Amino acid sequence: MGNDPIITLTTDFGTRDGYVGAMIGVIVRQCPTARIFTITHDVKPQDIIGGAWALRNAWRWFPRETIHVAVVDPGVGTDRRPILVRAGGHTFVGPDNGLITGAIAGTMIDVARVIENPGARAPETSATFHGRDVFAWAAGWLTCGNEWPAIGGPIRPHHLVRPPDESPRVRKDQHGTSIQGRALLADRFGNLITSIFGTLIDEAMGPRSIPEVRVNGTPVRFGRTFGDVGDGESIAYVGSGGQLEIAINGGSAVEIFGNAASVVVSVPA
Repeated sequence: MGNDPIITLTTDFGTRDGYVGAMIGVIVRQCPTARIFTITHDVKPQDIIGGAWALRNAWRWFPRETIHVAVVDPGVGTDRRPILVRAGGHTFVGPDNGLITGAIAGTMIDVARVIENPGARAPETSATFHGRDVFAWAAGWLTCGNEWPAIGGPIRPHHLVRPPDESPRVRKDQHGTSIQGRALLADRFGNLITSIFGTLIDEAMGPRSIPEVRVNGTPVRFGRTFGDVGDGESIAYVGSGGQLEIAINGGSAVEIFGNAASVVVSVPA
């Protein structure tokens, strides 16, 4: 690592209880020159998909060789593996529960390792706070000149835990062909983030325009941005993360259509 390594933190810890501060302390105690940046600490508690989405939208914007520490870890203290993954010129440290693989989906995994070197973990490890004693410690250990191959044994990438398959499906029925997806989560504005990527819409539609999509059977205008519809009206658009999103201009799609799990989206193809 360089003299001023960059480390990011993505957690569901919030900022009230001091958990994040403890992680930062562990890192700078080992590497005082580390530059530590927050991606978010406001992931919904235990929401692995939401944590993966937040990290996926941010990590590519950091310089190569950044270390990303991600902790949304409902299985802390169990036999789930602590892992290091190298992908896209970046290093990811966190639990093997689909958080990291979801964040780097579509990027080739170069290396995966179990974090098992005693030097890369705290001498005494809490069964309930691996964010501090394993993941932050491992990030600090890496910034001290230790090389990632020494962190532990290899894992074949296809043996890593993946998040549930939420890939959209192409469906044909009496109404024609459509792309069937669902909302995965809602952001803090109440916008619904779906499993349908804009690239898939482009492939299916070609040069044709999409007049609308359907959300739980309700037609929603397809547009470019919120202001394409009036106040209080619904709109579907491809968001900054490349996924189809559902919003209410000046309002909340969650309040209109329900929580993320209840929303089904179809795009006529």
